[in-house]
Amino acid sequence: MNLCCNWMFDSPLVINNPIKNTTTSEFGGDGYLLYKVKLKNKKPYIIRVEKYPNDLFFLKFYPKNHESNPNKFKIRLNQKSEFSRLIATCIELAKKMLNKNPDCCFAFFGQWDNKDVVSENELKNKPYTLSQRYRIYKSVIFSKINSKNFEFYFNDEINTMIVFPKHVFNDKKLYNKIISRMRQIYSNDLINLRVPLENELSIYNI
Repeated sequence: MNLCCNWMFDSPLVINNPIKNTTTSEFGGDGYLLYKVKLKNKKPYIIRVEKYPNDLFFLKFYPKNHESNPNKFKIRLNQKSEFSRLIATCIELAKKMLNKNPDCCFAFFGQWDNKDVVSENELKNKPYTLSQRYRIYKSVIFSKINSKNFEFYFNDEINTMIVFPKHVFNDKKLYNKIISRMRQIYSNDLINLRVPLENELSIYNI
């Protein structure tokens, strides 16, 4: 299946076999896979592929030296090109998974940090703002993935997107199962997924 358009940013990093493959997860899924990759500066990153029923996979990454940091998925990179290259690597990994299972659907959640928080006046009557991480996910992933074979689901309020193979997207019964699964995953944390306003920070569990 042709997942990618022409590369518009940096090419993906080298992906070797997973360094870990589990059947359980603290996030309630069916386990996860960990892949170690290195940027040009030799800084190692971990790509984590969270497994859920109905062939739904969440892809995320963090610096390996922040493995024990509870905020590791929020850490900002100094250069957008590095972020772009890590996303390109996630897409390359998705391509490998699709070659084995063409029903795979891939989700991305852009966690927010305090730099994303804005005042009510800054929103200019919009109901919510987007995290920086999610904005980059949207722009890079949308530009890299071949829309002839894939469809996109965006939930901007909670900074989440899913990439569907067209045949899965068009199977409404299966599509609804996957969306329902995502809502179930997020059911206890919805308030923490939305970027808060400055006057709302006190109600968030941070």
